[in-house]
Amino acid sequence: MRVVIQTGTKRTLLDEVLSSRGEGVLRMSDDDSRLKQEFEKLLKQPDAPQQIDQWMWSELSSGSHSRKHPWNLAVYCSLAEDALHGLVPRSRTVVIRDVDVTQRSIDFYTDIRSEKVVSLRDRAASQRICWTFYRHETRLQLRLDARAELLPLDSVNEQWHRTPQHSRGAYASVDPPGTTLTQSSTHQHKASVSIDPLSVSSASLGDVAIGRAALQIEKAKDNFCVIRTIVDSVEMVHLAPDGNRRVHFVYDAEGRCDEVSWLVP
Repeated sequence: MRVVIQTGTKRTLLDEVLSSRGEGVLRMSDDDSRLKQEFEKLLKQPDAPQQIDQWMWSELSSGSHSRKHPWNLAVYCSLAEDALHGLVPRSRTVVIRDVDVTQRSIDFYTDIRSEKVVSLRDRAASQRICWTFYRHETRLQLRLDARAELLPLDSVNEQWHRTPQHSRGAYASVDPPGTTLTQSSTHQHKASVSIDPLSVSSASLGDVAIGRAALQIEKAKDNFCVIRTIVDSVEMVHLAPDGNRRVHFVYDAEGRCDEVSWLVP
């Protein structure tokens, strides 16, 4: 289907993007194509659920090592206290950093001052969370129920050393993530007026828009932490013209899959 957007006689940026993609048709990457084909083959096997479970975790592990993998990014949903509405769900997309197939665990990095960590500390040592992986190109969705825990700060040195220098700056902001940008953030003005990051000069972007100061880079490690999630169940949904499929996996305390069920999609 051709996508056409009329905005007078001028072509919009979206027009250009869609044109470059072949008039709005999403092109499947090699990894997406491989993922889709392998899954469809597994569906034809006599022991399809067991093979799907092994294949799924193998691919999740691969996703933690490759930025091009369809499952390198996922939506992490947790609960947080909101001053106005009380307990509310919060979702955000994060990069998958490590997957332990045996323990059924998924790790990601974050700033220790972030809402994700604050909510963990406020509610309990272990908190219920949910992961969602989805790719439009493959029509595959994974929903993983898990419990989250903050790894001891003295145990994440290896992960920190694996983090590239240019990525460490993400943990070097003067103010905590989510802080409203104000003139006072520059530490040069007392006025607390919210500002537009695009309105500041490039020279001050590091201190205001990003909140990153050169002297803070060396302190970034203090703000770096790892959240580990232990998965205890997974639902996989496959959307297909010949019929949708939905399968549910449950894992025991040792990470063994002890229950598999086909569900009504």
